[in-house]
Order: sequence, then structure tokens, then C-alpha cells
Amino acid sequence: QNSVAVIDANTASLLVNLISPPSGFPRGGYGIAVDKQGRVWVPNWGSGPTATRYTPPTDGGPIDAGTWDVFNFGGLTSPSGTKIGQGRGVTVDEDGFVWFSGDRNNLGSAALVWGASVDDGGVQVFDGGTPTGLVDATSTFSKTSIGIGLDQNKNLWVNNSTGNVMRIDRNTGGVTTSANQAGALY
Repeated sequence: QNSVAVIDANTASLLVNLISPPSGFPRGGYGIAVDKQGRVWVPNWGSGPTATRYTPPTDGGPIDAGTWDVFNFGGLTSPSGTKIGQGRGVTVDEDGFVWFSGDRNNLGSAALVWGASVDDGGVQVFDGGTPTGLVDATSTFSKTSIGIGLDQNKNLWVNNSTGNVMRIDRNTGGVTTSANQAGALY
């Protein structure tokens, strides 16, 4: 439901049990990441091509008195013409970008990656000959993208439940896939 709890990492004590977005905001959170400003990012799995962000208060007020924002990535189209069906994985880099993986496009199960500025949600463009804000690497062996992470070169790594791993060049959007593995990579 995109609700978050806050735990003191030093004492392992629960500070706030339930912080939920306002009514009318997309629901269905799956992945979670926190940026350098302490803002919590959640892709809205099951609720379309959106993500929500919770910003805790900076004035010393109660931690559950922050603000929520929603970012709609429904306008992104890949070079092959597909659109985001839903986001699933999320990670944040030190350069101020939040990166998402998506397991659905408008045609079904998919392998999608896109990025946005942590400040205003502006889309990060991959410039690999055909500039695009959405990489769709869907193929027979690359579908149902779940987790996303970064390597030491800030390139994106995505596991696909269909059995392979993809590395996406953060600048060009170029995709390299591993050999298909037996069983699901979940």
C-alpha cells in the first residue's frame, strides 16, 4: 500500500509504525530506496507507471508529518514504441538519480529500465544513438524484471525472473545480458 515504517537503526526500535500517502495517491508499492536527502522512493507496482516519494520533515517535527509526491512516467515511450505498465525495482545513485525496473509494458511481461532526477522527477535520457528515457530490453529470455542495483561504474544491473541478468549502460542504455539460468532469478 506504499505505507512505510521508521526504525531507529541504532536501537532497532520502531519509531513510527505507519506513514501512508494521502488518499487518491497510487498504491501497490514493491521496491524501496532512500536518497541522500532521506526521501523514500517506492515504485507503484500494480498501479501503473508511477512512483511515490515520501519526504520527512526537516524542521524537527514528527517524522510522520512529511510530504508525499507522485511522479507519473506514463509519457515515456521506448524506441520500439512500448510504454511502462508498472514499476517494480528501485535504486538511487550518489549523482542524484533514482532508477527503476519495470516488469510490465503495454504488451505484457517486460524488461524495462528508466531513471529520473531525485529532485524533480525529470527523466534521465540514455543517449546511445537514439536518445530515449525508456530502455525496453524485453526478449524471450529477458522478461519480468524485478530487482535493480548499481555497480562500481554506476551501471545498472537488473535480474529477470525469466532467468537472466542484464547490465544497462547508464549513459547509452546499451544492454548486455547473461546466459539464461535454470529456474527463476527472483
